[in-house]
Amino acid sequence: MFRFSLLAAAVAALSAHGAVDAPAATAGALCLTFDDRNFDTWERCIPLFEKYGAHATFFVCGPIDARAESCMRKLSAAGHSIGLHGLKHQKATDALARLGEEGYIREEILPQLSVCREKGLDVRSFAYPMSARTAETDALLLRHFARLRAGWGEVDGKSWGEKTPPFHVGESVSRPVVVAQCGTNPADMPERIAAMMPQIAVSNLVLAVYAHDIEAKGRRHNLHNISEENLEKVLSAAKEAGVKVVGFDELPGGNISSTPFEKTHLAPFKKAQVNFTRQRIFPGFDGRLCKIQPSVATDGKGTALLGFQKLLLTGSDVFYGQFLSKSVDGGKTWSEPVEQTALADTVENGLRAARYATVRYSRAHGKWFALGMKQLYENDKVPFQKYVDGRPYGTPIYVSVDVEKGCFVDSKTLAFPFEYEMALPFGQMLECDDGDLLACFYFRPVGAGKKGRCVTVRYAFDEDGLRVVKAGTPVVRDDLVRGVGEPSLARLGDKVYMTLRSDEMGLWCVSDDGGMTFSKLRPWTWTDGKMIGNKNTQQHWMTCGGGLFLAYTREDAANGHVFRNRAPIYMAQFDPGCGALVRETEFPLVPELGARLGNFCVDFTGRESWLVTAEWMQPLGCEKYGSDNSIWLIRAK
Repeated sequence: MFRFSLLAAAVAALSAHGAVDAPAATAGALCLTFDDRNFDTWERCIPLFEKYGAHATFFVCGPIDARAESCMRKLSAAGHSIGLHGLKHQKATDALARLGEEGYIREEILPQLSVCREKGLDVRSFAYPMSARTAETDALLLRHFARLRAGWGEVDGKSWGEKTPPFHVGESVSRPVVVAQCGTNPADMPERIAAMMPQIAVSNLVLAVYAHDIEAKGRRHNLHNISEENLEKVLSAAKEAGVKVVGFDELPGGNISSTPFEKTHLAPFKKAQVNFTRQRIFPGFDGRLCKIQPSVATDGKGTALLGFQKLLLTGSDVFYGQFLSKSVDGGKTWSEPVEQTALADTVENGLRAARYATVRYSRAHGKWFALGMKQLYENDKVPFQKYVDGRPYGTPIYVSVDVEKGCFVDSKTLAFPFEYEMALPFGQMLECDDGDLLACFYFRPVGAGKKGRCVTVRYAFDEDGLRVVKAGTPVVRDDLVRGVGEPSLARLGDKVYMTLRSDEMGLWCVSDDGGMTFSKLRPWTWTDGKMIGNKNTQQHWMTCGGGLFLAYTREDAANGHVFRNRAPIYMAQFDPGCGALVRETEFPLVPELGARLGNFCVDFTGRESWLVTAEWMQPLGCEKYGSDNSIWLIRAK
């Protein structure tokens, strides 16, 4: 029988409208909800619901295995709403306190939600186990569901939960949390619910109740269940009164007969179809210097520029020279790389100043340029990383480009709206609707030591390069060994996503305001909540096949001989609904030949994504696996 108690609040809400002998019009809604995994009896009663034109909501706990999927599909096909009730049926309040937001979602929610999305099961609602909730859990779960259900009632004469009477149909959209009335299950409860139907109709109210199982005729039921006979009494009374018996997905925005529930949830996950080509160019290795950190940009009309630096193998991140190559046939063939004199080394206060930059193209302005950094070196072992006399050791630069000649022209300091010891414009930028550029930076504030932070900065073009329009809010994780760094941006719908590097794990966050502020950082996981295994290296976004993908490296069973497991470069589709990568979509985009590939670049042409990486020949000996310091160019669409 329904766990429902007609408490004083509900009585007051109904009696305020006066006694009614018969409904004046068809109105009002009854939401019957059922919990747990009572698949056999739920399916058995599908014809009973059909007899009365009624729909219910069924909240499933436990794994979404074959049996659960089968039942959920049958219920959904019959017009019912299906929802989730937690993988382990944990109290949300307890689990959140124990695991934190990320841990709770990863352990209790994603293992159910991700499977539903991958299988195309349209799940929009969640029922709190044991109705344990707070404003904090509501806010967290409403990121993943359109509607939540809790409850209140009495147990052994003691009330619990939030006492909420039936509410007007017009309030449905403004009530993302529906509190079902439940309680001690007196023997006459079905009759009492049935007797309420005329008043529900004339007052146009929504009454929500819940049970667990629907027990067969003649069986003795417990306090959590309702018998089939009593269920039919309730359905019959609702139909006679003109009350619609609806699932949560049918709750209206105004009039229940004409206004369907607004779909605020994301569409079920759809696997994108990706086609790509691989090209291996510029082979050759002299044993002393190796090509490193290539970048690529294309106008999508045939012209493309590819740049790279050279690395001294006897040091750590010791760069020499900047080289450019040009293609006029969409990347099929490339000119011989030429060292750029405009970015030649200089000496500043006894330190070598090396400049390197990533080539860029603005489609809104039809303009080629490059963004990079001037890095100081005290010797040729490691970069100089000391803030001396107010002098940054890494200064962001803007580089002018002559695309016809395929060369850099000059460089100047790029304005950056924060005090810094080092600031590097990094990864993928975005173009705004008004033509501004949204760039992301990896920087170290003055006095922060080796703790990196990431931030977005909005720029506009002027005659001298770029001027700051607006600064975003820095993304900070100073609890990590070196903070966060090396960000990249992507846009999907009206949201901006950022992926970041840390020593401990790859991370991501999302912005709802165009990329100025971002959510709390989350680790990269598969849709089952397990970590993907990437850390201490870059990740970048790829848009292709109608989906958003992440390109990354990670530890696997076969790449232990590669420095920090930085090869192969994998690619997997991102599911924004559950904020994770779909494991079954993963494939190696760039093969592993002994050399690390983790420093790479991605450009989006408007139709396809280009990825470029170099075989980093450090430490010596990786060539025995087949690497020769080639540059790989991948085009995916």
